[in-house]
Amino acid sequence: MLRRRVSQIVRGIPGGRLALSAGRLPIQVVQFVKSRFTPHARIPGWFRRAHTLLYTGRCERAIALYDCIIALDPVASSSFLRRGLAHHMLGRSADAFRDCETALSLPGLPIDDKGDAHLLLATLLAERGELDLAIPSGFRGRWWRTRRTEPPPLPESGPLDPDVAEALVETYCDLAEKSLNFRNDWAIARELYRRADAVRERYRAQIGDPGDTLVLDGEWTRNIGHQAFLDYVLKMKDLGWTRWKNVVLLAPPSMTANEAYLECFRPRVELVREERPHAAARHRAKALGFRVAGLLRLPDGSTPYLPEALGIIQEEWERQGRGTQLAPPPDLLDFGRRQLKAMGVPDGAWFVGLHVRSASFYAEDPNSPQTHRNARIESYVPAIEEIARRGGWVFRMGDRNMPPLPSVRGGIDYARSRFKSDRMDVFLCAMSRFFIGVASGLGNPPGTFGVPCLMANWVSNALPFFSRNDLFLPKLLRRQLDGSILTFDEWLSRPVRDACYSGVGIRNMGLKAVDNTPEELRAGASAMLDLLEGKLASTPESRAREAAFDALARAHGQRGFARVVPDFLQRHAQLLG
Repeated sequence: MLRRRVSQIVRGIPGGRLALSAGRLPIQVVQFVKSRFTPHARIPGWFRRAHTLLYTGRCERAIALYDCIIALDPVASSSFLRRGLAHHMLGRSADAFRDCETALSLPGLPIDDKGDAHLLLATLLAERGELDLAIPSGFRGRWWRTRRTEPPPLPESGPLDPDVAEALVETYCDLAEKSLNFRNDWAIARELYRRADAVRERYRAQIGDPGDTLVLDGEWTRNIGHQAFLDYVLKMKDLGWTRWKNVVLLAPPSMTANEAYLECFRPRVELVREERPHAAARHRAKALGFRVAGLLRLPDGSTPYLPEALGIIQEEWERQGRGTQLAPPPDLLDFGRRQLKAMGVPDGAWFVGLHVRSASFYAEDPNSPQTHRNARIESYVPAIEEIARRGGWVFRMGDRNMPPLPSVRGGIDYARSRFKSDRMDVFLCAMSRFFIGVASGLGNPPGTFGVPCLMANWVSNALPFFSRNDLFLPKLLRRQLDGSILTFDEWLSRPVRDACYSGVGIRNMGLKAVDNTPEELRAGASAMLDLLEGKLASTPESRAREAAFDALARAHGQRGFARVVPDFLQRHAQLLG
């Protein structure tokens, strides 16, 4: 106030305005410096940088930045919570608990941070096996985050409020997925999924739902691999294995990975394309539907994890002699042929789609949970050369940020070209002579069109669920302690398969995934072509090796999978035992 009055007086004096301007300049310089270069002014930038580091798996560097923020602002609840999440991702449960409890003790905690704190606390409690404490905390956290109101108490008995039923099912499923992604804890995850199913059935009985219509939410469309799983859900319905007679898919455009692929399902699925579907449909999908990551109930009462269940469905489908039900529309085929011509592919030439998972799509750090599924594109050059030698072309598929395909005759780096589009992705998946994939989403659509597949560098908690006429090359697992390779009996065992769900699980077992060699990949491509041409050599010894692997897989509960490349089994025959 005093400064304002002095300024008014000085402005009234001749030359006063000029004097004020000269004095104001140093003040503005000081204010600018304080707003840009003091530690407190750098907090927003630090927070943004730490957020990026955290969600790309560089947790140690993120923690260092959160430490700086908290030192300057001891009530920064969001920084405490994110630092706690970083500790959790690094397996430091005690540090994560401490940060979570500190955040909850801060005065005036924002409702979003309150929700995040309870969600993190629930995850930590679930990992300890304290589910009876984790569920209420997770429920409250989810309620605050999604509904932004005070959560109601959880009823121990009696009818379930619809919103409570939905939030409770989602809480169980969220905690189950986190148990798998962060700790590879299948025992906890299966128990949580079982409880989610119990709530669904309780709520279904309460509202008298006959279960003849299955409603699935946008999770089934957000990745192209998830979209492909719809084919197996529909096969399950057509086999008469389910109560549902109709399938409704909520597919908002903003949550649809590939519009052209989704349209191929339109004759078989009722698609709801509104960006925000009707509340009743959303509620039905979340409260009574099921997720891609979860258990699938089969007619015999078993509830295998979804990828394992798909192999069982496919095996029965083939046993009954049923064929492919998905086909690209004629206009998409015309579009694809025009694009081939523009890329210089001769008329009538055959081609192969190739996808090799890399760290680019999810900006993965080497320690991220799923990097064990990646492989080097350079190792596929001999396979591409073999295909080109036999008259074919190879279209490398994926995202534009992938490492470039080395220059090789017959190879087209389509993923990084101007021709890449959703429609062309579908065309290449549907019209390839065969497809070379890995344990990644883009490897799933070709099989839904009946395209033969060679699944290489395969490492997963289930074997490939494609046709028995397809082939695959497993990633072997090496013990880091002594360098020995696991036998196929060990590789197929439940503990090892469960560990292969994530790189965390593999590392915790003291194992390392071994990529296929360039020669193994070349031999795989050659075997696939020989199979398609009816020339794949079969001897009593090769048939015995396949039968031995098949017997081991079935002994460990695996069904409906592709055949191992014969050359690979011969090279590693000692692993059959």
